[in-house]
Amino acid sequence: MEKQVLRDFTSEQRISFQCRTHTHIKQSVVRVTMATTTTAAEPTAPPAPPADITGACAAGVVSSSAGAAVVVSSAGAAGALPEAGRLHLLASGLIELYGRWKKGARDGAPSPPAVLKLLHEVECICREALALDAGHVAARHALGYALGERGDTDGAVAELRAAAAADPQNAQMHTDLAAVLNGRGDIAGAGAAYRAATVADPQSASAHCSLGALLEECGNSAGAEAAYRAALAVDPGSAPAHSNLAGVLMGRGDMAGAEVAYRAAVAADAQDAPVQFNLGNFLKTIGDKAGAAAAYRAALAADAQSAAAHKEMGCLLEARGEHGWRCAAEAMTDDT
Repeated sequence: MEKQVLRDFTSEQRISFQCRTHTHIKQSVVRVTMATTTTAAEPTAPPAPPADITGACAAGVVSSSAGAAVVVSSAGAAGALPEAGRLHLLASGLIELYGRWKKGARDGAPSPPAVLKLLHEVECICREALALDAGHVAARHALGYALGERGDTDGAVAELRAAAAADPQNAQMHTDLAAVLNGRGDIAGAGAAYRAATVADPQSASAHCSLGALLEECGNSAGAEAAYRAALAVDPGSAPAHSNLAGVLMGRGDMAGAEVAYRAAVAADAQDAPVQFNLGNFLKTIGDKAGAAAAYRAALAADAQSAAAHKEMGCLLEARGEHGWRCAAEAMTDDT
C-alpha cells in the first residue's frame, strides 16, 4: 500500500512496509492558511482570488500593482492597513491561489511557468513588505513558504525559523518549517518542529497527524500510534488519522484493529482517494477481493487519474481472467 506524507503541502513519499506500501496521509488542511497569519490591524482572511491560476497570471493579476488593486481593494479594512500589511494581504491571496492549483496537481508534476511566476511574485511582494516593516512576522512566514515551494530550502528554513521564533505560539509556522526540514532530510529537525507545533496548539489534529507520519517513517511505530490517537482525540472524524493508524496496527499484525480503523477512515471521508486505496489494499491482503475491488473503484471515482488504483484494479481483474491489466494500462494512459 502507499502512504501520502504531508498530503496538503508536501509531495508523496513511499516507504517500505513489510513488503507492502501504504499511503501516509496528513490531515488535509490547506497549508496556505499560513499566509493569512495576521497582526491585530489586519483582516482575518484574504478575499478569494481567481480560481484559474493560469488565467490569472495571463491577465496580469499576479503583478504587484494590478494584483494589489484586485486583491486588496475588495477587503473592507484594507484602506486602513499600513503598506506592509496591504502587501502581505496581496501575498496571502496569491498563496491561496497557488494552494488551489497545488491541491489539484498530480504529485511530482513540474510546475508550469505561470505557477513559478506566481511564487516569484509572492517572494517579491513579501520582501517589499519586509523592507517596509522588518518585524512583520506574517510576511516573513509567507516568504519562507514561497521560498520552500520554489526549492530554496536554505532560505525557507532561515525565514521560517525567524518567523517561528517571533511567534512561537503559531503552530502553522512550526508545521511549515517541519515540512521543509523533512523534505531536505533533516528528520531530527522536522520532528522537533512538529512537536513544537503540537505544543503551540494541542488541538491541531493536523500537527499530531504529521508528527505521526514522520515517526512512522522513522520506524517508531509506538510513537506514531500515540500521535495518531492524539489527533483522533482532537478530531474523531479525521480520515487521515484513522487511515494512518490503521497502517500502524496492520504493521504489528492487529488486522482486526486495522480493519476497524480503515473503515472508520472511509466513513469519515468516502471521497478521499488515498483512504479508499488504503482500504482496498488492506482488503486485498486479507483475501477479500470483492471488497478490495469495490474500494479501488471508489478510489478511482474520487481520482480517475490514480495510477496506483488503476494498477491494483487491473491486477484483480487479470487474476479473474478479464485482461484487466491491459484495460487498466489503457485507462491510465487516457486519464493522464
